[in-house]
Amino acid sequence: MHEALAQYIHAANTWDFDQVQKCLHDEAVFYFTDKTCIGMAEIRKYFEHGWATVKEEKYWPTDITYLHEDANNLLCTYQFNYSGYTDGILVEGFGRATNMFARNTSTGKWWLLHEHLSYMPD
Repeated sequence: MHEALAQYIHAANTWDFDQVQKCLHDEAVFYFTDKTCIGMAEIRKYFEHGWATVKEEKYWPTDITYLHEDANNLLCTYQFNYSGYTDGILVEGFGRATNMFARNTSTGKWWLLHEHLSYMPD
């Protein structure tokens, strides 16, 4: 797995948005099935609501495809998978994801610019 995606997935599994934010570009945009989140405040609210709804959530990618990769840009798609507990009952699911990362050429750090998550079509 590419280091940019691995760092982001690891941060998401901490359930601490401050860790996730370290992976995000200041102008990140997230498209979810039910909402578009622009800016850190909206993204934080969405993540924290999700973690409050699905306790002990684990999130992981499978079937990763790198559509474009060069020294400073990475575009990938994957199947996202999750499991956790809602009202004490195990819930599991999956869908499709697209992530666009860019490297800060001054620091070498990767930033997530855009994420699009949605359920698989029927």
